[in-house]
Amino acid sequence: IEYVRIWIDSVNVSPNPTFIQIAEINLVSNEWKELGLAAHDTSLTALQKDDKRFRISVVNTEENPAAVADPCNPGENSYESPPGVIRERDRINQVLAKEQSLVLDVDGLRSNEVAVAQKTFYQPLSFIHYNRLRMFIYGADKASGLIRSDMDTSKIEFFIRLGADEKNYYEFREDVFCGWDARNEMDIDLGRITNFKRLRSDFEQVTENGMPVTDYYYIRISGTRQQWRVRGNPSLTNIRTLVAGVRNRSADPNAVFNGEIWMDELRVS
Repeated sequence: IEYVRIWIDSVNVSPNPTFIQIAEINLVSNEWKELGLAAHDTSLTALQKDDKRFRISVVNTEENPAAVADPCNPGENSYESPPGVIRERDRINQVLAKEQSLVLDVDGLRSNEVAVAQKTFYQPLSFIHYNRLRMFIYGADKASGLIRSDMDTSKIEFFIRLGADEKNYYEFREDVFCGWDARNEMDIDLGRITNFKRLRSDFEQVTENGMPVTDYYYIRISGTRQQWRVRGNPSLTNIRTLVAGVRNRSADPNAVFNGEIWMDELRVS
C-alpha cells in the first residue's frame, strides 16, 4: 500500500466552515476465518459456508461498553471483561487500552451440528517450554434455552484443537455455561496432555455413528464437564493451526441453538 485517499461527500460549508479531526487511522484484520458448518465434528471435510447462520466478530470495551443488563444476553450489545482481567494503561497519555473477545456467533445450529473457525500460523509455534495453556470462555444464549443461567447443565459444547493439521492435534472440549462462568475456563496441563498422548491406546476411542474413529482417543477430566482428546501424533513443537468450534449436543431434533461463544485471553504460562 503506497497511499490512501480519503474524501467526504455532501458537506454543507455555509454559513460556517466544517472541521474534521482525524486522530488515528488503523488497518484492522481478523486472523480467524469461518470454515463453516458440519453435521458432525469428527471430520470437517464437508463444511458448508453459511454467513447467515455462522459469523465471526469481536466485542470490546470501546465499541460495546458494559451496561447494567443480563450478562448472558448478547442482545444487550454490551461487553464486560472476564473476571480478573485488567486493561493496560498507556504510560504516555494514560488512556486504558481496548480489551476484546473473539465471538463465534451462530443461529439455528441443529442437533449434533458444529460451527467451526480456524486460525493458521505461517511459522509453527512451540509450547514445549510452557506448563499450561489457558483461556476464558463466555456462553450466551439468544432465548433458545440451551444455555441457561438457572441450570447446572448445558447442551452446548465448545472445543478447540491445536496441532499440525486436521489429522494430528490435541483437543480440549467442555460444556459451556452462562457468562464468564468459572467452569468455562480452559486450563490445560501441557505435561499431562502430552502424557495422555503417549498412553492414549489405554483410553476410550472417539466414535462416529457407533464406530470407533481411527487413532482418536479421549479422557474425561475428573470433577469437571471437560474432555481432552488426541488424534494422530501431534507435537507441542509444531502448532500450525488452531480450530475452534461450537457443537449443539442436544439429542432433540427440534432444539436449535441461537447464541454466542466468546473467546478471550488465550495464553501460555
